[in-house]
Amino acid sequence: MKEGKSRKEDLGKSAAEGEGARYVRYNPNIDASRSDDFSLAALYRHLKSKHGFEKVETPVFPVPDKVFFMDEHLEDLLVFPSTTSWWTGDLWYESGAVILQDKASCFPAKVLMEGWESSEGDCLDATYVAILLVGELLMNSAAPGNKTSYISALMGNAGKVHAFERSEGRYKTLEKMLGRAGCSNVTPRRADFLDSKPNDKEFAKVTRMYVYLIDMRSYSVFLIRVVQDLVLSIGWITCSQNKKHRTRRTPKPRDWRNSHLSNCK
Repeated sequence: MKEGKSRKEDLGKSAAEGEGARYVRYNPNIDASRSDDFSLAALYRHLKSKHGFEKVETPVFPVPDKVFFMDEHLEDLLVFPSTTSWWTGDLWYESGAVILQDKASCFPAKVLMEGWESSEGDCLDATYVAILLVGELLMNSAAPGNKTSYISALMGNAGKVHAFERSEGRYKTLEKMLGRAGCSNVTPRRADFLDSKPNDKEFAKVTRMYVYLIDMRSYSVFLIRVVQDLVLSIGWITCSQNKKHRTRRTPKPRDWRNSHLSNCK
């Protein structure tokens, strides 16, 4: 809706329409969990034999017809002409081996999981829509899906991801999306992240957190100080300086509703 699209299939369009490109993310989870060949090399062959696409090494915008290339910043992102919709009814899309995801949407997961190793620990994912109105911060969780599945893929479907979604309808969408993308390392939770207790044993191995706040008025990521205060207010704080990425807790976690989020500058 934000992008002015009526169908999810249209979300592969670039955020910069002038570039004339659509982005499709390769999902390695499917190849790792099925006997059929869903490797990246097999995808290249499929695109050429069934759809007539030629892979080029040098990015060019707008992307010419029947040409694709790998994004120069994200190694698992394929770039296609803006006019194509080859994935409609295609086995690779229906199986979850490729996912329509805008380039900008991929960066948060990529940055969060940089340098992650399977021996490190777990990841926690909570996405929030934030509205700042008359000094109050009102929050409702927004259904994660593409970003969560990308985190899973970047972890090699190993470790564990705790994914929070408090809306029943959106939670069902999340479950469906994760199942389709073969995300066996994700534990979806129909719960509010703000009600989580960092001292619970189930979160003892969490070393990375993805708390994403969006200002509904501008659709921009919210102030980092707001995120920091929110995380502190319920007892979570990740010590990124610690070489072992261990998680510290505040001695006396306070109710987030009593934190003065509206006073952050």
